[in-house]
Amino acid sequence: MEAKMKKVVAVVTGGSSGVGKSIVERIIRNEGRVIVIDIDEEKGQAVAKSLGSNVVFVKADVTSEKEVKEALAIAKDKFLRINVLINCAGIVKWGAPYDFQRNAALSIESFQKVMDVNALGTFNVTRLVAGLMGENEPDENGERGMIINIGSVLAADGNVDFFAYSVSKATVVGMTIPLARAFADKAIRVVAVSPGYLDTPMTRNEFPIEKLNEAMLKLNLFPKRLGQPEEIAHLIQCVIENPFINAVNLTISGGFHNTN
Repeated sequence: MEAKMKKVVAVVTGGSSGVGKSIVERIIRNEGRVIVIDIDEEKGQAVAKSLGSNVVFVKADVTSEKEVKEALAIAKDKFLRINVLINCAGIVKWGAPYDFQRNAALSIESFQKVMDVNALGTFNVTRLVAGLMGENEPDENGERGMIINIGSVLAADGNVDFFAYSVSKATVVGMTIPLARAFADKAIRVVAVSPGYLDTPMTRNEFPIEKLNEAMLKLNLFPKRLGQPEEIAHLIQCVIENPFINAVNLTISGGFHNTN
């Protein structure tokens, strides 16, 4: 299994920061190759420059069929195949479905934006990559490819104040088993990985980090802290390497349970 990482040619969406960046770094440390798809060109180029020639950055919006197709064509031209996809691109917006204090409903625009990036974007990239994976020669386990969707513990234990995010991640987790069934005949695995609250730039943009650390004392069983992106990347490697993991949602959260 250890040698499998050397054969990885992965597309990582949202790979310029946070969990996505940690996944890219881990794959490169294990001598794999990565195509980073992200809309943040400055950060994406910086990641590619820092990690060397086995990383290619392509600026693309995951919700755009045209841009994703162009990015995948670049990936195929550079590395000849794609055998791993990690759907990590995502956004979060604060907002309950209805704010009774302000007498205001969550805007359709805000809800739609989160759903578009997190859910539609995941499906868009998945459907386009799957066709390319189906052309791969099977490896020693008979596998042609694998797809990992980054979900969230909020998919099953949603937060009222992150309503759109919770719903979008429930959609991501919900599509995982049907996708695994759809791609099984082509020997393509599909798995969801659902982290708890993590110490990432996206989290820090929405929360005072000190308050989040305090919240973990109540919400996590053990360890009572925020998760680290590298801990998620470690699990991702295990999923890639183990061919018997398929059609499942793996939670990695320190035993998180929402009390709200």
